[in-house]
Amino acid sequence: MIPKAAFLNGLEKMEQALENIGTGIRHKAEKEARKQSIKQWYRLKKAEMRMDHLENRAEAFRKTYRAESLRIDENKKTS
Repeated sequence: MIPKAAFLNGLEKMEQALENIGTGIRHKAEKEARKQSIKQWYRLKKAEMRMDHLENRAEAFRKTYRAESLRIDENKKTS
C-alpha cells in the first residue's frame, strides 16, 4: 500500500497539474476569442467600406442622371 502522506502528495500534484491544464485551456480560449473578435471587426469594417462605396456610386449615378435629365429638358425647351 501507498503511505497516506505519499498519496496526499501525489493527489496535490495532480490537482496542480489539472489547474495548470485548465489555465492553459482558458488562456487558449481567451486568445481565440480575441482573434475571432478581430476577425469580426475586420469583416464589419470591410462590409461598411463596401456599403460606403456602393452608396457613393449610387449618389454619383443619381447626380449624373439628374444632370442628363436637366440637359434633355433644356434641349426640349430650346427646340
